[in-house]
Amino acid sequence: MQKNFLIIAGIFLFLEVYIYQAVRTLTDNFWIRIGYWVISLVVYGIFAYESHSLPKGQTEVW
Repeated sequence: MQKNFLIIAGIFLFLEVYIYQAVRTLTDNFWIRIGYWVISLVVYGIFAYESHSLPKGQTEVW
């Protein structure tokens, strides 16, 4: 499973760099670049939170 995670993480990293290069090519505005990274981090944070949160209806961890 860890191998699959590393492959998926590598693909996402490649896509992030590729898309950031496109954003950088389209605009020289510093705030748009910062906005891109903030939105990316928020999306990854929401994904991580949702993937590690308890399933619906389960109220106890033990």
